[in-house]
Amino acid sequence: MSVLPEHPDVDQARRRAKELLRAARAGDAESLARLAAVSAPLTLAGAQLTLAREFGQPSWAALVREIEARNASIPENVVRFLRSSINLQIGAAARMLHDDPALADSGFPAAVVLGDAGRVQAELRRDPGVATRVDLITGWSALHLVCASRFHLDPSRAPGLAEVTRMLLDAGADLDGKSAGRRCWRPLECAVTSANSSRNNEPIIRLLLDRGAPVRPETLLASLYAAGGTWCLELLTEHAPGEPELFTDALAEAVAEANLDAVRILLAAGANPDLPGPDDRSARRRALTAGVAATVELLGGAGDDPVDQLLEAIVTGDGATAHALVAADPALVGRVEPADQAALVAAAEHGNVASVRLMLELGFPTTARREGIDDDGATALHAAAYAGAAGTVEVLLAHGADLTARDTRWNAQPLEWALVGSGETPELATAPDWVATVTLLLDAGAPTDELIVGDGGPKQPSIRVVELLRSRGLNGNTET
Repeated sequence: MSVLPEHPDVDQARRRAKELLRAARAGDAESLARLAAVSAPLTLAGAQLTLAREFGQPSWAALVREIEARNASIPENVVRFLRSSINLQIGAAARMLHDDPALADSGFPAAVVLGDAGRVQAELRRDPGVATRVDLITGWSALHLVCASRFHLDPSRAPGLAEVTRMLLDAGADLDGKSAGRRCWRPLECAVTSANSSRNNEPIIRLLLDRGAPVRPETLLASLYAAGGTWCLELLTEHAPGEPELFTDALAEAVAEANLDAVRILLAAGANPDLPGPDDRSARRRALTAGVAATVELLGGAGDDPVDQLLEAIVTGDGATAHALVAADPALVGRVEPADQAALVAAAEHGNVASVRLMLELGFPTTARREGIDDDGATALHAAAYAGAAGTVEVLLAHGADLTARDTRWNAQPLEWALVGSGETPELATAPDWVATVTLLLDAGAPTDELIVGDGGPKQPSIRVVELLRSRGLNGNTET
């Protein structure tokens, strides 16, 4: 049985559960055995239950309560402030500080995330060990905290944060140390993840690079997830060794997200689109199944492989070439691997009706799913419904797409995806129409008994969709 640390962290426990699930889905024997030991399903809930049992708790909820009880001695407002300061809740952290200025004096970690260079310097003189000690609240070292702090968004605090970074490095902080409980999170990844278009934390990133922080595949990936455009990725590639393998994972992700600017930068840095990526599929093959013709063109097209040529014809909507290839080799569609059949899901998500119709004509199954390690198991109908691609939904329904299919991450049906999409309004399909999408799904007989609307949760439908549901008399099945 595992033993909880003195100051356990709920977020850390959640990350460990997700890591366990990813490893199990990737076929890791030890991870699969851990889930099997408690008869847990291969889901996030199953991984959480496994972790809870390993810590001697009967359920995930019980584990969370135990962790919260152990941390009760730490002032709750301080815990929330520090955690909010290093994630996307920086607005909440700023409001907390405004309402309670004493938080700035709550201890060394607060001084670090706020870039209070004077207080940090005084504490380093009093106790040099704080430069390397792990903070019990967050599980991070001071260098991780300052690099991850989102207070750099305040221009008045950005110079102080850069100065604190320099002080910690000069005092012996581990430039490349992993943060507790996070796989492959080092100071540079923390700084890169908090990158923003304001570029206020660029001095921190440059300082780490100048001091010798290595650029790893995960560093490049982190820059793709940041909200700062591609300036950070470009900076990292300038400091990275020109080894094609280093860029493979980032190129695969940039292709999957149709981030054309990032693809250009990575190719210029030496990325090879034909090297196998995280799931042994090359970036070129991913581009052919990502539903965006511009990405395929940027990588130089399909090459000589007939399957790749078929996928290129599909993504570009070239029906004549696609049908000609299949006529010349009737078994060609059968050689498209399940992972590549997910091209149907990508085309549906982007509202590419011509490609969706073409794939269905050629015999692609409507049951095709996104099934990578970190994918959600969505079918094409899920993806089109979420994107509000009403025309695509109509075509899929005409070909018998399953209204009751459930994704593998949230166990939700296409109608639920449409409701969430209407509230989040992702910019995926051209001219999305969630009212029309939901109407099509309801008219086709989509189940409504599991809908929960208006409960104040973060994933609420749009007002127009809620009005539609009410007009259909669904109040009895929804919490409105």
